[in-house]
Amino acid sequence: MVESSLSGLVSQWFTEYGRLSYWVARRWVRRLSDRYARDISPDELEELAQDAIARGFDRFAKRCAKSVCGESDRKKWVCQCVVRGAKDAVRAKSRFGSVSSHVAV
Repeated sequence: MVESSLSGLVSQWFTEYGRLSYWVARRWVRRLSDRYARDISPDELEELAQDAIARGFDRFAKRCAKSVCGESDRKKWVCQCVVRGAKDAVRAKSRFGSVSSHVAV
């Protein structure tokens, strides 16, 4: 029961900053692709941004399970988790190919 209420609370907190997290994800994916001199299409940018948000939400949920954030820290935590998710998404794409197409390792 406690875990389901915490999950609902985390989901509510993350959706409060939905537009911000999407903007941060797109910006960091673009920044990282420019840094590594990779040319990505707009479709790949959207795909990686969505992957970054999903990874960021998972990271945010795990972080909130360890310690509940205060109202003043929520925005910072969401941005930090999405940035880390963007780094993981770009790294995963460079190693394994496209996120949407399955590639055998």
